[in-house]
Amino acid sequence: MTLVYAILISTIGMYGMGLIIAGLTLFYKKIGAILSLVQMVLLFVTDTIPTSETLKKVTGIIPLTLCNQCLRLSVSGNDSFLWIVRLTIVSAVWVTAGSFLFHCFTKKAKRKGNILFT
Repeated sequence: MTLVYAILISTIGMYGMGLIIAGLTLFYKKIGAILSLVQMVLLFVTDTIPTSETLKKVTGIIPLTLCNQCLRLSVSGNDSFLWIVRLTIVSAVWVTAGSFLFHCFTKKAKRKGNILFT
């Protein structure tokens, strides 16, 4: 059950990151190169490939990295409760920030004339 919860919460947190990128897309229109760069950075910093301890501290605010740690602890039989709480808080922050920034970028895009509906 912990595995499913961690994956679900991580997905919601990553959705928040997606909202930020979607808002940028509405406002700037052409961010294909930036999106590729974000994908490559996420591949290397989300603990998918082993990284340094310094980088792990910096990437501790990405839901996917926290989810990987929760899954490792849960599968190995260790207590992952504190990591689950941390994942939940970080994911809530990402969704909140993503929703806010998406709303702001949508307003700016309407004013700029990038989108035609009101």
